[in-house]
Amino acid sequence: MQWYKLRLKVILAALLVTLVVLFGGQWLYLKHGLQQPLKEILAADSAGYRIEDGSVLRVYVRLKDPSNLMDEYRDLNERIRSALRNRPFRLIVEDKRNQALREAYYHSQFAIHTAMVQGDFESMARKIEQNATTAGAEAKVWIDSENIYVYMSQGDHYLVEVIPRNATPAGPGHANGGGLYAERA
Repeated sequence: MQWYKLRLKVILAALLVTLVVLFGGQWLYLKHGLQQPLKEILAADSAGYRIEDGSVLRVYVRLKDPSNLMDEYRDLNERIRSALRNRPFRLIVEDKRNQALREAYYHSQFAIHTAMVQGDFESMARKIEQNATTAGAEAKVWIDSENIYVYMSQGDHYLVEVIPRNATPAGPGHANGGGLYAERA
C-alpha cells in the first residue's frame, strides 16, 4: 500500500522499532541506572524499605539504628540523593510509635514550632525531654542547618520525626529529601 509514493508498511515498521528502542532504553535506564543502585543502598543501610514511584519518588525506610537518628538520616539522604542524581524524592522514616509516644510528641509540637521561629532550641529540647519523661519514655533531639530530629523510645516502641527547619514556597521538605512533616508514613 502506498500513500503519496511512501510505503506505509515500512514507515509503520520504522515507527514501531523506534518506539521499542526508546521505551526499552528508558526502562533499562530506570531499572539499572536508578532503581538498582537505590535498592542496593536501601538494602545495606536500612532495616526495611519500600519505594513508591510518581512525579516525586517516595522512599519509605525503617532505620537500623534510629537512636542515632541525625547521622543515619543525613547519611541515607545523601546517598539516595547521589544515586538518584536530580530526580525529586521524599525520604520518609517509618517508626513503631504507640499512643504514649504520639501524645508526648503532640505536646511537644508547640515548643518545636516556637523554637523554629524564636531560635530557642535549648528550651525546645528540654520540653521534648520533659514530655517524653512524663509519658514514661526517653527522648533525644538533634538539630542541624536543615532539620530538627526527634527520637523518643519506650520499650519496643519508638517515634521518629524529622522536621524541616526552612519551609520552601512549595511547602515543608524541599523537592529532594524532606522530612516527616512533609508526609507521614
